[in-house]
Amino acid sequence: MNSHFRFVVVVILLSGTALFLYARSHSEVLPVRQPLAAFPYQLGEWKGTDVEIQQEVLDVLGSGDFLLRVYQDSSLRQAYIDLFLAYFPSQRAGDTIHSQEQAGSLWNPAG
Repeated sequence: MNSHFRFVVVVILLSGTALFLYARSHSEVLPVRQPLAAFPYQLGEWKGTDVEIQQEVLDVLGSGDFLLRVYQDSSLRQAYIDLFLAYFPSQRAGDTIHSQEQAGSLWNPAG
């Protein structure tokens, strides 16, 4: 009888844990945010220009919000700075982010 009681307790605990983990995985809260395109075009002396991200790169990156912008110093002291921002709404298992090798082989901002 004692081993039967232990078995029932273990089954109840494991079932409760499984239900908790299942409920938690489906209740992900995504924060309200502005799109990355709202990032300022003017940063001090630097003026930004958007660069289109190739579709094959977007396919590797998956779902998310991405910004690729080139900023140039209006005084021309420095040539330019590339800015790449990425926002992934979920970090859950199965929604993994790409590897740098995958994106690096596809992304060439120079054209």
